[in-house]
Amino acid sequence: MDGSDTDEAHEALLDLLEWGRRELGLNYSDSTIRRWAYVSNVVIQSDISLLLNINPVLNEIGQAVSDLVRINLREDLVFQPSKLYIGIDPQKRSGEPAAFSIQHRGLSLFEERCYFCEAPIPTQDHLRLLEKFEASLQKA
Repeated sequence: MDGSDTDEAHEALLDLLEWGRRELGLNYSDSTIRRWAYVSNVVIQSDISLLLNINPVLNEIGQAVSDLVRINLREDLVFQPSKLYIGIDPQKRSGEPAAFSIQHRGLSLFEERCYFCEAPIPTQDHLRLLEKFEASLQKA
C-alpha cells in the first residue's frame, strides 16, 4: 500500500498530543480520548467491475437513460452505476461520520476498474471489507 494508513495517523496524533503535553503544558492524558472517528481513503484497482452488476434494476435504469439520451442528444452514451454510497441518516446524529463509498476514480475510464473508496473505519478493516465485497461480487 502506498501512502499512510489510519494506524499511522492515530500514532502521529498521539505523539503530537504527548509532545503538546510535555512542551506546551497541554492538558492531555491517555484517558482524554475515549472514542476515535476514522476516515480511510484508498484507491484500488480491481479485476472486475465493482459497480456494474451490483443490482440489475440499476443496470436496467442505466440502459433506459442511455436509450433516451441517444434519442435526445443523438449520442451513444452508456449510463451505468458509477458510485456506491452507504451512509447513516444525518438526522440521527450531528457530526455525520464518513460514508462507505466506492466510485470510479476521477479521470479514469470505467473499463480501467480503478476506484476511489472511503470508509469510516481503520484502513486495514477497510481493505479487508473491500476484498470481501470483491469476492462476493465474483461469486455472484
